[in-house]
Amino acid sequence: SENSSLGRRRTMSKSQILANVTEIKFGDALEISWDDADDEDIIGLYCPAEETDPKKFRDAVTVLQAKEMGRLTNEKRREGILHLRSSPSPIRTDRNVWHVSPFPIIRESSCEFRHWKRMMSEDGTDTGAGATPNFALESKTNPIAIQKYNTSITGIHLSVTNRTNEMRVHFTTGSAGTPYAIYGKNGTSSTKTEFRIGSSDTYRASDMCQSPAKREEAGKFVDPGMLHTVTLDDLDYDTTYWYKVGVISEGEGEDIIDYDDELNSVSWSDAKTFVTEPYYFQNYSFIVYGDQGAPGVGWDGGYLVTTNITAREVVHGGTRIVHIIGDVSYASGAGHVWDSYMEMIQPFAARVPIMAGVGECRFCVLYFYKTQEP
Repeated sequence: SENSSLGRRRTMSKSQILANVTEIKFGDALEISWDDADDEDIIGLYCPAEETDPKKFRDAVTVLQAKEMGRLTNEKRREGILHLRSSPSPIRTDRNVWHVSPFPIIRESSCEFRHWKRMMSEDGTDTGAGATPNFALESKTNPIAIQKYNTSITGIHLSVTNRTNEMRVHFTTGSAGTPYAIYGKNGTSSTKTEFRIGSSDTYRASDMCQSPAKREEAGKFVDPGMLHTVTLDDLDYDTTYWYKVGVISEGEGEDIIDYDDELNSVSWSDAKTFVTEPYYFQNYSFIVYGDQGAPGVGWDGGYLVTTNITAREVVHGGTRIVHIIGDVSYASGAGHVWDSYMEMIQPFAARVPIMAGVGECRFCVLYFYKTQEP
């Protein structure tokens, strides 16, 4: 049972843990509060809310970490999973409130937070055997419904192909379906609209090269959802295009009978823009960098500095392509970190093509696992 797995239930009255929302969507903020807890107690996130195995949490922090999240050092961030991060500038400094912002990408219908009480004996020592402490379920929040958990479009990014008149757009949703893109010239939707259908794929833990990417315990591999790709073709040189992407979920398009009906059946993203490849004789600027972390793995926020500088140069400086040379995200097998990373770079990755090179860590994979490129 829940209690026998992690410890004995206390007989005294229990504290409460509360969420300030009953539903949420990716990227929203929320507050978790409690009326009584020790710094060594654990707050765990469980998705779906009806998860019965106490060891299958999506994230877990100590109460002390939750209270200090806004000022955690890089070393402390690496001690746990911590992909639920606090706002860099906490709204308040309440002793018993955890400010979570933004809420991560979790493709489940609901979640709940659970407070696990660390069980101590009267002399202040752990009740567990040896060095392993016991925990008992103290309380849990009401279920929090996740809006559009299967249909929200995340991680939009561009890449080039081997044809100069094409651009490839990639994005992710939680559910399978047929991916679509519409696009047109001049950054507005008033010109002729082109319409393309793409393809989808996904992967499992068994598809990964080695541990830790193959590991499926809490904090490691998670279902990545469906990875969609659509190629935009017949593009003119050095021209601004707008585009949107979307998916018709399986079964929803069975009654579609014409083109307009099809377009109206897609749940579209917001419009994005990009500029196509310049003419051969034109100069252009590009950015090259590597070793970029992501929210949840530390590096003291340097990953955001790099993202913000790159986005500024793309939007205002005319940068036309970004090359990321290895050591991307430092996920170390934690699948949710990739979602955080792709959302983090989307402000520029949805506007210019991103081309990733092989760093020294991936070079070893290429050498030892020749059939599975990273």
